[in-house]
Amino acid sequence: MLAEECPEAGVVGLRFSVADHVPAAAGPPPPPAPPAPPVPSAVDRREGERASEGVDDPQVRDLVARAAAAAAARLRASSDT
Repeated sequence: MLAEECPEAGVVGLRFSVADHVPAAAGPPPPPAPPAPPVPSAVDRREGERASEGVDDPQVRDLVARAAAAAAARLRASSDT
């Protein structure tokens, strides 16, 4: 006990409280942000249009074309490295 170890201090007890204003212990730095996705080229966009040819709904067709173009751009970028 503290009183036994340090009788001259006159400590009779300790009180602990939780406070959110206390700075957190320093941990590892956050990981770096991932790189921005590559921008689809004209070739990628044409590939996306070909992939979406069978979709009847124009809004869905546009979404499929953009997704396919983005996938083609990512594939091209990963093969470049």
